[in-house]
Amino acid sequence: MLRSRRRHRPQTLGALRALGIILGGTCGLGGSARAAEEGQGMIAGAELAMASAYYYRGEDIFDGTLNLQPTLWLGWAFERAELAAELWGAFPLHDRQRLRPVRDEVDLTLQATIAASERLELSAGLLLSFVPADGADPFTEALVGASLDLGAGFSVEVAAAVALESETGIHVQAGPAWTGALGSAFELELAATVGGSRYRGEDAAFTELALSAALTADLGAGFAASMSALYGYSPATRRQIPAVSVALARGW
Repeated sequence: MLRSRRRHRPQTLGALRALGIILGGTCGLGGSARAAEEGQGMIAGAELAMASAYYYRGEDIFDGTLNLQPTLWLGWAFERAELAAELWGAFPLHDRQRLRPVRDEVDLTLQATIAASERLELSAGLLLSFVPADGADPFTEALVGASLDLGAGFSVEVAAAVALESETGIHVQAGPAWTGALGSAFELELAATVGGSRYRGEDAAFTELALSAALTADLGAGFAASMSALYGYSPATRRQIPAVSVALARGW
């Protein structure tokens, strides 16, 4: 059986995209939409994140520009597997004329997760990234990941994204997470992530570090709400990227 945390959020906090972080269960809507927890079920939700900047694999997209990152997701949970679809966007709130060549990105992610054992989950997916302003074909990445439950609320997650374009690249990330109950209706999740990328023939990897926290409330009737915060830092660019997020989900 997949851990309930997986059933409530197919990907990470949308604001983690400010650092290019992908896959895993970090900072999601954890164990609250109980309808999908035992056996088959469906989960749908929406999230709105605000980030101080947006870097993609080390490339400056919205440097120092406040931007909104909304997310819609839909997941189907089976006995030992889950299918999920996520639509994510990044929209700068100012300097839009200056950012015209790269503004308003929209990503579609399709992901499958299976329980390889009682403690190990494996994920694979495909990401299609669109930038309507430039009229180019979508940028595509293959996604793979693994999550190991260590017990006592602790887990370790590893993920990678491989570009499928002519200018290939790879992004790898890993980190621990802890999830614990706060009373009968709340859950706290803390996570740390380190990642690096090698894109467009760059000699050195772009390194990013992130600390995140999420508080989830069980609202009853299958509903769950979450508030999340992220602090990201890139030693390579000396950029700090704080972000906050709110989300609402329902399970059936």
